[in-house]
Amino acid sequence: MERNSTERMSINYFDKNLREEENILEYLQNQFQSLANTYFGGIEIVPIYFENLEDTEAELNQAYGCILLNRKNKRNKKKLLRSLIHEIEHLYQIHYVNTYSTPKARRWKQQLENYTSNEDYLSYAIQEIEIDAEAMAQIILKCEYGLQCKNSIPLVQMLIDHYIKTKKILNDD
Repeated sequence: MERNSTERMSINYFDKNLREEENILEYLQNQFQSLANTYFGGIEIVPIYFENLEDTEAELNQAYGCILLNRKNKRNKKKLLRSLIHEIEHLYQIHYVNTYSTPKARRWKQQLENYTSNEDYLSYAIQEIEIDAEAMAQIILKCEYGLQCKNSIPLVQMLIDHYIKTKKILNDD
């Protein structure tokens, strides 16, 4: 269900008030808290930092317990929010595999333990945990912020669309 523009989280605040990195990070941390309360029950809120990332928009750094966002995108609200939501979904996936023993939890656990990095983008992008994170990012961006976001590779976007349409994002099997 799409919310009307008065119910959407204020994206105009981003444009008008966020000029410094620390203000952007504070805004994103607030969005994280709000999104966690609404969509991602049970996950731990972790700090968000900007980093100069070579080949990725963002990463969940489990060793340091934080989300790293690519500094080059600090003025691109859509990329920042998409990346943040994607990484929050990865936090939720970890929470899910540690909490439940459904078929989905077992698949996700296996994928998290045998994770394919983004060195081979297609192998990386078609993992269920990545399709799930991208699907969640696209849904929340549209519903909460009124922003459209599609994957630039048609095959990957087709898999994301199928994942959403078949309601796999909601099923535990």
